[in-house]
Formats: sequence, C-alpha cells, structure tokens
Amino acid sequence: MPPDTLIALAVFAGVLVCTPGPANMLLFAAGARGGLRANLPLVAGVTAGKLFIHAGLALGLWRLAGEFPKTLLVLKIAGAVYILWLAWRILRIKIQKNGAAAAGFFAGLAVHPLNPKAWAMVVSAYGQFIVPEKNWWAQTAAVAAVFFCWQCAAHTFWCWSGARAADFAGAPTFLPPVLAAAMVGAVLWALFN
Repeated sequence: MPPDTLIALAVFAGVLVCTPGPANMLLFAAGARGGLRANLPLVAGVTAGKLFIHAGLALGLWRLAGEFPKTLLVLKIAGAVYILWLAWRILRIKIQKNGAAAAGFFAGLAVHPLNPKAWAMVVSAYGQFIVPEKNWWAQTAAVAAVFFCWQCAAHTFWCWSGARAADFAGAPTFLPPVLAAAMVGAVLWALFN
C-alpha cells in the first residue's frame, strides 16, 4: 500500500475508531463500573473481535456481499438488535465503582462482529482503500493492522475515561442513559448510512 494511501487510511480509521459507538460506550460503562485494570480482558476481547470482520471479508465475505448485497443488510440488522440489547443492559446498570469487570475476553469478542458501526467502517475502508487488482492479502493485512493499532489505543482510552468519569462524578446516575442513547444513535447512524 503506497504511503499516501496508508496515511489516508490511518486518518480515516482513527476518526471512526475513536468516536463514540457501541463498543466505545460499552467500554466506557465498563470502566466506570469496574475501572480499567479489571476490564483489560474485555478491552482485549473487543479489540480482537474486529479481526473476525477483517478475516471474514478477506476470506470471501467481501465478494459474497458484492454478489448478494442483502447479506450486509442482514448482518446490520442482526448486529443492531444485539447492540440495542447491550444498550438496554447499560441503561439498567447501577454504576458503583467496585473494581468488578463487566465481562471478560470472550464476551468482548462478540461486540464488533455484531456491531453495525464496525461493519460499516470496515466495509467502507475496503471500498475506499483496497484496489482489487493489486495484492489482496497485503492490502487487507494493512487495513486490519491500522484498525487494530487504533483500537488498542482508543478502546483502552474509553475504558480508562469511564473510570475517570466515575471517580470525578462519584456514582453518576445520568451516565447509563447517556451511554445507552449514544449506542442507539450509533446503531441508527450505521443502519441508515
């Protein structure tokens, strides 16, 4: 991948990965409830989970989606239902800083594959930055690596920020509704864009 394309991809991925979405809001809520250290397995699982999207697209889902455009719509709808369920769970939690983890590594693995925003950003990156006639595997590896680097930083930051917000605000009762609303907003954005 040429350096100018790699820089454009890094800016594109950074903006999308760092902005609020279902995964970041989930990690923020987990951090607010249990702190960063207790939720590092969840952060790692969420970060690693997006690799399943890249692997699926690289191994043929990209071509399948081209032949059957409704495939991505079905994935978006299924993911939206899952994210709305997560938003409902966040809405119901009571933020009490107790050092307990919200979920572990394996629970985190499912977040991105079922997240419509994650699919939208990765499919968009493939459409904009991958040239089908060139080395497919090298390009998909570059896209996955750029996203992975951003996610390591951003997901850790969002979980840490949740912990700091809980420290600053005590046990903020406004936080779960705000996080749930942000997740629903991200799902609606991904479904209709």
